[in-house]
Amino acid sequence: MKLNANDYEASEVIRFIRENAGLIQEEFGHKIDRKRRSVQCYEYGELNFDFKFLLEIAQTFGLKIIIKDKYNKFNIVATNYQANEILKIIREYTKLSIKEFAKLINRSRSAAQNYEYGYRNYDFKQLQSITKKLNLDIIIEDKNKGY
Repeated sequence: MKLNANDYEASEVIRFIRENAGLIQEEFGHKIDRKRRSVQCYEYGELNFDFKFLLEIAQTFGLKIIIKDKYNKFNIVATNYQANEILKIIREYTKLSIKEFAKLINRSRSAAQNYEYGYRNYDFKQLQSITKKLNLDIIIEDKNKGY
């Protein structure tokens, strides 16, 4: 499995991971400690999920999440980091100040800092929006397969 998550809605990413694992919603929910109804809501876009949760799913199913640019100058294996560290790494790579980054993500400076410090979680849709604005891709792939 290899997927550029920015080519899909967040809800489709969850469904794609579940289907790739060959599980029905109830089985998938059991593996990620959620009820079938929650999985259904994620897949239908009725319930947002944060990036931290997606990292946990990746770990459960042996997936690697990579954030990279199209020229391979920036390539970070996000599953090796805490969710809050990712935005700071992206911000520092793009050489944006916290104020500039806050403006980019349409948040206050303190909200942007809270994401970086881990005081506040950001949802996966926000990460998709940020990476798209910065011309970065979010690649989800099997850890054990080379592409």
